[in-house]
Amino acid sequence: MDRGNLSDLYRLWLHGPLDLGIADTIGEILSRPERTPLDRRRGAAFRLVALLAAGRPDDAIAAWTAVDLPRTMDPWVIQAYLAGHPAVDSLARPMLAAARAAVEERGSALVALPIWDEAQQAVSAAAHDAALHGDSAEVRSLLRVLDSAPDVEPTNPVPAGLAAGLRARLAFLAGDTTEAIRELRAAVARIQEPATWYYPLTSMAPQRRLLADLLRARDQQAESARWRDSFVQSWSPGDLLFAHPPRR
Repeated sequence: MDRGNLSDLYRLWLHGPLDLGIADTIGEILSRPERTPLDRRRGAAFRLVALLAAGRPDDAIAAWTAVDLPRTMDPWVIQAYLAGHPAVDSLARPMLAAARAAVEERGSALVALPIWDEAQQAVSAAAHDAALHGDSAEVRSLLRVLDSAPDVEPTNPVPAGLAAGLRARLAFLAGDTTEAIRELRAAVARIQEPATWYYPLTSMAPQRRLLADLLRARDQQAESARWRDSFVQSWSPGDLLFAHPPRR
């Protein structure tokens, strides 16, 4: 079967999740040496997600590294890092450093690139990381990059969502959780579906989890539960990494 059909089957078995073992087997089929480089790259990513979600981090890293292809930036590894899986820390940190350097060098020119462009994914990676861990200087610098970007296709909600997530971080650092919730709701109001199937950084998963946590702290349990449930109900495979992270 070709990559598209196998990918559809993978998403089906991961949904719910129905069977992580079968999902991993599909990733293994795509990863085999006789497959094309694009097949093998996707297979490695699929195995990483399925095995991390199954609580097998050592097997996940072994499966990912077994596919020896150049990867300056792998959004699946970044997604696992943002979700809090320590097994990927040593892989993700150099990628995030390279992403920040790319944004520093090329700035707003990267923002309007297509979402499948690795350079554009560097912007998403840096902005997501700053939304979770950044200080005010880093956050404001990234906001300037996003705000000064050339015209973005109106069908692409990613840059606006990233900017709202960064503004939520500034509000949170200032102790204003009401404003943080307002900005996070804006960040997740429109998501780039179905691109989230293969480009996990477009699903705004870090912002969705932050919103769920803040709403739960405010005792808004029903809305919080909807966002938490989205990580197992979504058709985006990368969302499952946020469903049961090993650390917070």
